[in-house]
Amino acid sequence: MTIPSRFKRVGRMVTTDTIALILFSICTGATTLFYEVVVADINIEQWLGIRLLFGIPRFALARLCGKLTDWIRLQLFGISQNRFQKAIADTTALCLYSIPLYIMSVLIIGISVQQIKIMSIIYFADIIIFGWSYGMILDWIRTRFITYITTCKEQTT
Repeated sequence: MTIPSRFKRVGRMVTTDTIALILFSICTGATTLFYEVVVADINIEQWLGIRLLFGIPRFALARLCGKLTDWIRLQLFGISQNRFQKAIADTTALCLYSIPLYIMSVLIIGISVQQIKIMSIIYFADIIIFGWSYGMILDWIRTRFITYITTCKEQTT
């Protein structure tokens, strides 16, 4: 029994979008640790709780972020997109996708309202500053993964 190509394509997109979001998170993780623990003054247990509550749905649903990014790119700029236009769309998509998950995570952990304000504002600024790199990583991973799959297919035929 073979898997239909439609399911294979969806599986590839889920994989690439998840890898891209994980790599982006690794690249920007140091700033997150700094502002959550040092600036917002939360303890390590709270930080780990937020990372866990935020990370599980964020990475499990990474394909939604990828689809949102594609949709915003198309809606804002159509087919012709330069790097600056993509950066605007990528940052917008990342804000729309990540900030609600982040705020829900910090609310569940039960930190103070003042800490939530500080962390949310800084997290928003963090995405504004680094969000463009998510799109670059996403495009790079998609290109490499699709090239790899095509190469593997050619070698087996």
